[in-house]
Amino acid sequence: MLAKAQTCIVEHGPGVSLATLSRAIGLSPPALIKRFGSKERLLFLALLPAGRPGWADTLTEAPGDDPEAQLTDVLVELCEDFESVGPALAALRMSSLGTASIFPPDEPGPAVAVRHALASWLGRAGHPRPTPSLADALVGAAEARGFLRWVGPQMIEPSDTRAWAERLAREAWAQHPRPA
Repeated sequence: MLAKAQTCIVEHGPGVSLATLSRAIGLSPPALIKRFGSKERLLFLALLPAGRPGWADTLTEAPGDDPEAQLTDVLVELCEDFESVGPALAALRMSSLGTASIFPPDEPGPAVAVRHALASWLGRAGHPRPTPSLADALVGAAEARGFLRWVGPQMIEPSDTRAWAERLAREAWAQHPRPA
């Protein structure tokens, strides 16, 4: 139900009517209110990012023998995550709920958390310059690519995200010897 609601909200915006949501989900408006308490609560639950993102697991694991390949995987996961979560977060931002209802102002949100996690992982992987700005640049590139894939896939080169991620990971490790 929440996946259908999320698709409907992203398609129609956060001002989508309860009747439209009801048709998309397949329940009557009173049944939706009974189940979720309010339209706002349904919006909140539908737009809430689902589950732990794949990059979080990769960045908590110990770096392996090929950190460049692992970084490639993280960049692909970030692109895919942002491509799916970005539209929902945009709709949430435009809704009356706002992002503070999901990401409290006194806690770092996922965008901040991934930057810290990536900088830490780069250090553990032996990168000679595991700076927060390098992590910020890598995450920002993945977020931008994910956003552009959502807006219009014809806007990005190369069209294959893995090929893009491999090139970016190679650049991140360029001129730096891989850990022995």
